[in-house]
Amino acid sequence: MTPIDSFDETYSFFCETLSSYRDQEEPDALERFLASTRRTLFGIENFESLTADYVALAVHQMVRLRAGAFLSHFLGDGDIPEWGAIRPHLEVHRDARDFIKSFEQADPETLALAVLTTLRYWEDRPGASDESDETDDDTIPYDMQDEAYESDFN
Repeated sequence: MTPIDSFDETYSFFCETLSSYRDQEEPDALERFLASTRRTLFGIENFESLTADYVALAVHQMVRLRAGAFLSHFLGDGDIPEWGAIRPHLEVHRDARDFIKSFEQADPETLALAVLTTLRYWEDRPGASDESDETDDDTIPYDMQDEAYESDFN
């Protein structure tokens, strides 16, 4: 298992990267960057050099927790759980399924860290606990209620 301090470092890098692409004069800069990251990573076959924060950028907005699952369940004991413990609680957008299936075979520890990083971002963002539909500065390219998300993406 990965220690939680590694998670905190990954999360910090991830948030810094997202912040650096937010631009008032060019509001779609972040979305273009995320789309470019996805095109790059979703098409590669060698996963050896990928860091968890970079993988988190690729799967950002592409994974969500199933109803009834809570992020605190995975981050409570000081270690990041193994991918096999996280996977059953996720729904994954169809555009990311092949990448995740391939990556889980190559490096499940990094994938677990990356997925929990992006899930924590959505939980920590301003207004996350509100009942409103507002999502702060981030655009969500896929409707989070979209049927393109599946729990069983085998």
